[in-house]
Amino acid sequence: MPAIYSAFDIFALASHREGMPRSAIEASAMARAVVATNIRGCREVVDDGKTGILTPVRDAAALAGAFESLAAAPELRASMGDTGRQRALSRFDEEQVIERTLAVYRRLLAAKGRS
Repeated sequence: MPAIYSAFDIFALASHREGMPRSAIEASAMARAVVATNIRGCREVVDDGKTGILTPVRDAAALAGAFESLAAAPELRASMGDTGRQRALSRFDEEQVIERTLAVYRRLLAAKGRS
């Protein structure tokens, strides 16, 4: 997948329903600006205007407009990609996610008097 993501200038995920979009996380980690629909999951990955652009669901004109604005602004794409990479590494690194999950389990067990 790294070879595929690195071939993109812009990553798109035009979905009307999504869980946590791993593909958008991967594209962000590869320093790609992301255009995605403004839905749960995508909002967790894309910081609108900073790491990419969120568009309304089923709004082809807004989606096209987001692509046009990023296609015309390579510096903005690069900035969004860099910011998205830092966000992906800090929020979605698997080791950190696992450690945060284990910390919650430890805290809950300690509250019940178990270790």
